[in-house]
Amino acid sequence: MGYTCFRKLAETVGLSVDHDPRPDKGIRLTYEEFTAATDRLAQVGFPMERTPEEAWPHFQGWRVNYEEPAYQLAWGLEAVPARWSGPRPHGGHPVIRPPATNHTPDDPEGRQPTHFNPGA
Repeated sequence: MGYTCFRKLAETVGLSVDHDPRPDKGIRLTYEEFTAATDRLAQVGFPMERTPEEAWPHFQGWRVNYEEPAYQLAWGLEAVPARWSGPRPHGGHPVIRPPATNHTPDDPEGRQPTHFNPGA
C-alpha cells in the first residue's frame, strides 16, 4: 500500500504519476547504495533469502513504483533529508541518526547496547 499512498498523495498536490512503470525503467538509488544497506543488514544477522545480486532486480522493480512520487513530495515539502529520500531544494545533506539506545525501566539511561533479535 505504500506506493499507492505515494501516488495518491502526489496526484492530490498536482504531480504527474506513472501508474504502470516498467520494472526495468531504472531508479535513482544506486546499486552501491543498495549493497551498502544489505551489508549493514548482514552485519546484524538479518536473515536474507537472496544475495544482493539476486535481490537487486526485484528491489528496482518495486521501488520504481514509488521512488519518483516520494522524491517529488519530499522536494516540495522540503522534508528533512535522509538516506534514500532524494534531493532537496537547498541541497541539504542526509541526516545520519546516532546509534540507537534502548531506554527501558531496567536501564533508564540506555547504557546497554540495542541488539536486533529476529527471533523475538
